[in-house]
Amino acid sequence: MNKETGSLNRETIDRVETALVSMRDDTLATSYGPSVARRDHVFVRVWTTSGAFGLGEASPLPHFTGEVGDEIKRTIDHALAPSIQGLNPFDITKIETALHRRLPHHTTAKAAIITAVYDLVGRLLDLPVYRLLGGKLRDKVEIATGVGIDTTSATLTEVEQLVARGVGTVKLKIGSDPKRDIAIVRAVRERFPELKLRADANQGYTPKVAVAVLREIEDCDLQYVEQPVAADDLVGLQAVAAATSVRIAVDESLYSLKNAMGLISLRAADVFVIKLIKTSGIRQARAIMELAQASHIPCVVVSPYEGQLGMAADIHVAAASPNCTWAVELGLGDRVEEDPCEGLSFHRGYVEVPMGPGLGITLSQDVFAP
Repeated sequence: MNKETGSLNRETIDRVETALVSMRDDTLATSYGPSVARRDHVFVRVWTTSGAFGLGEASPLPHFTGEVGDEIKRTIDHALAPSIQGLNPFDITKIETALHRRLPHHTTAKAAIITAVYDLVGRLLDLPVYRLLGGKLRDKVEIATGVGIDTTSATLTEVEQLVARGVGTVKLKIGSDPKRDIAIVRAVRERFPELKLRADANQGYTPKVAVAVLREIEDCDLQYVEQPVAADDLVGLQAVAAATSVRIAVDESLYSLKNAMGLISLRAADVFVIKLIKTSGIRQARAIMELAQASHIPCVVVSPYEGQLGMAADIHVAAASPNCTWAVELGLGDRVEEDPCEGLSFHRGYVEVPMGPGLGITLSQDVFAP
């Protein structure tokens, strides 16, 4: 054992800092409700006894995991952080086990910590995170962005602006009004015949209505329709998937390996949507994606309105995953304002995979300052 390896083996987690940061972060109007202009993000910094650190971000979606910003901060500060003190950051499985034993659920909080640990390990080794995941398969990742529920005219205008900026994949939010949804999808497809198109109902339909809507848009060449029915209605998902040629993607139904196994066994999904805040972080997300690959199910990584730090984790995961070849939903890098992080490079529909150590992201302002 050389001196450097010995020092890495002796690295231990010393402390975990958190910061609650309110950011301008326009969300999309969906079947859950109208858009929101500001959101609280939680930033995490995991320190070792040697003075090394890694960064993570929690971008909460309460209607997915039940967590909100100030709760995430308290959960990390008072419950999760103490459970990993003294552990070696290279023992990621042990860290995940400690977090799970300390508290069930709280997947967004755990994901932020695990992201910070991966960033820390990458910095200690002077390697980008994608190297820790087996290496990157692409130098840049195609990005997709979404359009919220609105009138046909407003939707067409927004899609036109996105296409002008180089976006080649757009996801339309649907699920509130079947007639409106059919009209919107058909209007966008007619205006933009070459555009790669997705739609997301956010659990807005019953199985009967979902089948009727999907049959009306089968000829619109959609990549998939996401979560057409309630997350826990796996029989309904199965029925919808069997009744239409449109691929069915699952998001709210997929949080864990157990969920993935159930969906695969029922043949209730054709596409898996991966959000790190649902899976408790990078390692479990990768496990789900590998199971999906074995079952010939493509995966799409989707950002829950993250800033550059959270998006960087998504990019590393997508770049290193063989069954994640479709566009990653990140927006264009400018939806989130007042972001204290920087390092991503966006170019007309693509984002470069960061090459620096860890996630390749730096803090432009110290949000952890007292």
